[in-house]
Amino acid sequence: MSLGTIIKRGISTFQTLQQIKKFYKNVSLEKFENPPFKEHKYVIKLDGKQVKTPNKHILATPTEPLGLAVAAEFLTQKEFLKPATMPLFSLARTAIDMDHDKNLREHLELALVNFFETDTIWYREPEEGVLLKLQKENLDPIVKYINEQLGTNMETKSAFDSNKLTDKQKEQLLQYFRQYNNWKLLSLEYAASTLKSTSLAIALMNGRVGIEEALDLSRLEENYQQTIYGIVEGDHDVDENTSLMMVAASKNFYTLSH
Repeated sequence: MSLGTIIKRGISTFQTLQQIKKFYKNVSLEKFENPPFKEHKYVIKLDGKQVKTPNKHILATPTEPLGLAVAAEFLTQKEFLKPATMPLFSLARTAIDMDHDKNLREHLELALVNFFETDTIWYREPEEGVLLKLQKENLDPIVKYINEQLGTNMETKSAFDSNKLTDKQKEQLLQYFRQYNNWKLLSLEYAASTLKSTSLAIALMNGRVGIEEALDLSRLEENYQQTIYGIVEGDHDVDENTSLMMVAASKNFYTLSH
């Protein structure tokens, strides 16, 4: 089983289901008596029954606001469940399984380190021009911010170069990620995979950039190309709206989980 499959099975499996008949009438949130982890404080119940994760663990959230938000996703479903409208539930059940399996945490940390090497904000157009000017003006401040946060001195690269990290830089990244609990780390990964940038995900979670700003910065080159060649109507708009929803969900999950 691939790393991506291990980490995201709780999200992707649920999201690929086209139609699930709604099987409950009532949704409730209750305090968890004798939870396996102290952070698992609030249990979502459907018709009085506990919800289980893909690994058969009880779904519970660390805070009441997140529990209410997950419960609200169930409450707003109609005749059929629409997985795309339940991102917080998908993230929560994956976080629960991470709490029960330390190996998933280690895999996720290493995945974020590896993903950093293809982080879009560290690459620059090799020739002087409008795009390079836009990159310097908009992305260089984020580069500076990330170096300050990580205690590193990494430099931007040409689009034709690789952004291989040294062992020291990898360890600095790992040390930074270890300040996150599983719920926050999952939020970070979900945002990073959507934005194609661990750096922007960090800036987003820390409030350095907003949701729409993070998405705009991740699409800087694409948006510039569209000013020249135009967009494919329908395709680009749908993709952008989906990405916006995913980034917003990751930020909300991060905020509501503590």
